[in-house]
Order: sequence, then C-alpha cells, then structure tokens
Amino acid sequence: MKEIAISFKIIFLNNYYFLKFCLMKKQITHLGGCIASVLNRKMKLLVVAAALVTGGLQAQTLVKDTIYYGEVGQTAGVGLWACPTGVTSMTIECWGGGGAGGSALSSNTVSATSIRAKGLGAGGAGGSYSKVIVENPTSGDYAYGVGVGASGLAQASTLQGARSNGSNTYFKNLAMDDIVVAVGGEGGQSCVTDGPDGVLSLGGSKAISGIIGSGFYGGAGGDNDANTKTGGGGGSAGDASDGGDAVLNVAGTAGTVGGAVGASGAAPSAGNSGGAAGIAPGAGGAGGYVRAMIALNATPVYRSGGKGGDGRIIINYTLLSTRIPATKANAFVSVVGKNLLLNGDVNAVEVYNAQGKLIQSQGNVKSVNGLTTGIYIVKMHAPQGVNVQKVSIK
Repeated sequence: MKEIAISFKIIFLNNYYFLKFCLMKKQITHLGGCIASVLNRKMKLLVVAAALVTGGLQAQTLVKDTIYYGEVGQTAGVGLWACPTGVTSMTIECWGGGGAGGSALSSNTVSATSIRAKGLGAGGAGGSYSKVIVENPTSGDYAYGVGVGASGLAQASTLQGARSNGSNTYFKNLAMDDIVVAVGGEGGQSCVTDGPDGVLSLGGSKAISGIIGSGFYGGAGGDNDANTKTGGGGGSAGDASDGGDAVLNVAGTAGTVGGAVGASGAAPSAGNSGGAAGIAPGAGGAGGYVRAMIALNATPVYRSGGKGGDGRIIINYTLLSTRIPATKANAFVSVVGKNLLLNGDVNAVEVYNAQGKLIQSQGNVKSVNGLTTGIYIVKMHAPQGVNVQKVSIK
C-alpha cells in the first residue's frame, strides 16, 4: 500500500496550527469524521475571535526607545528630558566624569648648570556608575546633568599636589530631587619641581560613597614614581563591576558592562608632553610630564595633565501604545523627504524627537512638514484608537 500525506493549515490570530496525517488509503474514510470535528472546533474559535475584534478589543504594544546624553557629537552639560505620556517603565543609567591627570611644571633654580628636570603628573580616577528603574513615571520635564570630564590644570594653577576633579552626573525627578547620582573621579596630583630629582605625586583616590541608585565606583588613578613614570588613569565603572585601579603608568581596566579603560601613563626618558586623555564614559586621564634639559633660571616648562572622559546618561524607556488590529488599522505615517504624510483616519498627531521632547501637536492635518534629519516618534489619534510609529528622516 502507498502512504499518502495530508496537511491542514489553520490560521488563528496569527498563530499557525498544523495538522498532519499520514494515512493509508483505506484509512481516509475512517478518519473523515475526526478531521471534520477538528475543523469544526477551530472554526468556532475563529468566530469567537472575530467577535472580539469586531467588538473593539485592541491589543497593547510596547514601543521601546533609547536616549543618549554625552555621546560622540554631544557635549556634557545640563538640560531637560521630556518624558512622554504613557511610559510604563524607564531605566536611567549615569556615569560620572573622569578625573584629570596631574599637570607637570619644572624649572631650574638650584643648579649652576643645565639639568634634566623631572616633573611627572599622577593619573586621575575613573567616574562611577549608577542606575535606577522607575515604574510608571509621571510625564513631564526631568532635569539632568552630564558630568564633565575634568581638564588638566593650567600652568597658573599647577601647584604641587593640586588636582582637577571630574564632576558628578545626575538625574532628578519632577520635584527636583536627585534620583540617580554617579560621582566624578578625583584628579591626579600635579607635580612641580625645580631640581634634578622628581617629586612623588599621588593618583586620584577611588570614591567610596556618593552614589544614589544601584552602582559601582571608578578605579583609582596611578601614582607617579617620582623619576621615571607618570600615573595612568583609572577605569570607569560599569553596570556589573567597579573600574580597575591604575598601577603607576599602567591604566585601570574598564568596569564590566559599559565602563571605559583609563588613559595610559608614560615612561619617558626625555622630552615634554601632555598626558593622554581618558575616553567617555568617565575614564581617568594620565599625568603630563616634563623631562627636558632646563638651563638655570630658564622659563619654566609646563605640560597639562590629560583630560578625564566626559560622563554619560542613557535612558531606556518603554511606551505603552494602543495598536489597532490589522482589520481596523487605519492610521499610519509615511516619510517623504523631510515631511511626514499621515494616512487613514488621523484626526490628531503628536511628534516627539529622539529625546522624547514634543516637537509638534496638530489636529485635522494630513502632513507634518519641515522636519530635520533625525529619529521621531509619531503618535496618531484615530477614531479606532491610537497608533505609535517610529520613523527616521535622513
């Protein structure tokens, strides 16, 4: 006898049910009643589902987006983030600014001949990390501040042991209370010398307090060794661990998940150079150095410590949107150049930029014109419900 394969495919609310029967010819008649019974039950379910859709049942969908502050092309600083209506959860992650490496300043006031001065700055500490999850936040303007990575001290401010610290990164609630704080890294000590022997300078210390939220601390900056090495920068913290401590000129490692490795120090035998800068988010800068020959009473030689990496804020939020079922969907947007064309029964529209700020709110229009390049969230109101669509204008 020859085997015959029969497949049935039933679509039910976008889930596929497959019934496959491997039958002998003589069994087809016998199973006919069973197949009819199965189909009958599935058809009943389809009728119930159709009644629910016709009655106006609407599915809920989660629209996820991410906002960055302190990224490449953005400057650290303060501002407001507009939380859209309907956000069910938001996660705020913050990194503090990195400490600067110590600057170096050398002169010759103690020798009757030229000397090789030894001014070697220490490394800055890395910035800390902190995170908070807020459920069902109230819509409105939330204040933030991205910590600035510290710059190395200018020559006029370069005193033995002086430091330049990274600043804190924070995120406030609508009552202007801090709900997330990531502390900035302490700067490495600057070094001033007027003789052939170097001066010990200490790296930025690892923070042990100051975080608001759940987080970790940045690594310590490296000390100089007075005569041959500048201090490396400490690594910034991550979502899962502290940043690594620098050891002399060897940079600290990045904190696990999101941290940044510190700037490497130097082991110069001659010459003068500014310290290497730390990268974002929050890596510590390396110490500058002066190792050139300097004549008696010559103009002092100065080199800046490396800048600490700027801090960062990342906001991940989830927006609950009413999606119109496929049989009722009649509100969607299409992009034409720098304009948005509204299709279907749209009677009002709200357009938000990538930072969640409301850009336009209009009623009874068929297009939104004159937008610039970027990512937008378009919220469309129709008689059947509200639809949200994320679009990109290039």
